Amino acid sequence: MPFIESGGIRFYYELSGAGGPLVAFQHGLGGEVSQPQGILGNSARLRALSFDCRGHGRTEPLGPLERLTFSSFADDLRAVLDTLHVDGLIVGGISMGAGVALNFALRYPARVQALILSRPAWLDVPCPPNLEILRCLSRWLQDAGPQRAKEWLLADPEYRRIETLSRDNAASILRQLERPSLEATIATLARLPADAPCAAPEAWREVAVPTLLLINDLDPLHPVDYGRRLAAGIPGAHLVEIAPKEKDPVLHAREARQAIEAFVQGLVP
Repeated sequence: MPFIESGGIRFYYELSGAGGPLVAFQHGLGGEVSQPQGILGNSARLRALSFDCRGHGRTEPLGPLERLTFSSFADDLRAVLDTLHVDGLIVGGISMGAGVALNFALRYPARVQALILSRPAWLDVPCPPNLEILRCLSRWLQDAGPQRAKEWLLADPEYRRIETLSRDNAASILRQLERPSLEATIATLARLPADAPCAAPEAWREVAVPTLLLINDLDPLHPVDYGRRLAAGIPGAHLVEIAPKEKDPVLHAREARQAIEAFVQGLVP
């Protein structure tokens, strides 16, 4: 299996596709490479590079807890790209991965040709209300362990509200309890929602590359308003609404891939 070591962390990564532009596309909080590769891994028009962020998937060890931030994750992306001798590429991600991509684009603009932000769950402030349920789950896991935490989660009014709006969102929250490392789960669910990709909305106007924003309805963890606000704040950003995962996950993935492929094709002179 392919790994890259940086700063004492072994990052698991996957590179798919035989030709076309390279897109570094990252997963969401609690996910791993199968999430972004499930969208772009079978594309015939581009190559997709994804890796398990620290505290996720097959990337080990967890490392210092203070490094569980968007800026550190963006630095990890830089280290992976440096090791693979990659520069000047398209950067993007889903949810947390979108935040990492935005942070990377703002701090390393010379390395980014274009930006893809899918279903953003963070904007400019820590502790967004849409992710408070994940911080609660972290506390419950810390205080009482997985079994009791699951009981409290299923009985929680906010979780039940989310479940009525999106069974997909509810299932993704429950999957946090299936992650192999309890320590990593507690730490990432506490620290990433308490951070933000960038300091202020004014910074979004510094993005000077073509940008694609993907949003979908029926997704309380990833409010459509977040994508619209980012699209309004990033000069020239292109906003595309795709099918909700809640209604049809296969159609959702297909429309996401098609929108990304069309966007990437449009970048070629």
